[in-house]
Amino acid sequence: MCYNALVGNSDDHPRNHAIIWLDGQWRLSPMYDVLPVLGEGPAQTLAMAVGREGTKINRKNLLSHHAHFALSLDHAEHVLDEVAGWEQELKEYYGQWLQGAELEMAREATRAERLHD
Repeated sequence: MCYNALVGNSDDHPRNHAIIWLDGQWRLSPMYDVLPVLGEGPAQTLAMAVGREGTKINRKNLLSHHAHFALSLDHAEHVLDEVAGWEQELKEYYGQWLQGAELEMAREATRAERLHD
C-alpha cells in the first residue's frame, strides 16, 4: 500500500494482492501489476481504501490502520519512511527503461511528499 502511494498506482485493486504458501506458511506474494498511472498527474487517491480517510493518499491515512497489520505506530512509521526513501532511486531506475515523455510522467507520478504530509 505504501509503495502504491509512492509511485501513484491509483489502479490498485484486490487482484493486485495475493498470498502464497511458502516454506510451510502463508506469505504476501511478490508485488505485480504495480505501475504509476501516467497522464493523470500525481495521484491523490488509490482505488482501495487504505485507512480511516478511505482512499486518500497521505501519511495520517496510511498510518491510521497500523494495528490492522499487527504493527506498532513506530514500526509503521519506519516502514512508511523507508518506502518514501526509495523515491530518488526509483526515479533513476525508470531511466533505464523509459524515455522522453513516459519517463517524465513516471518520475512526476512518484512522489514521496505524499507520504510525509
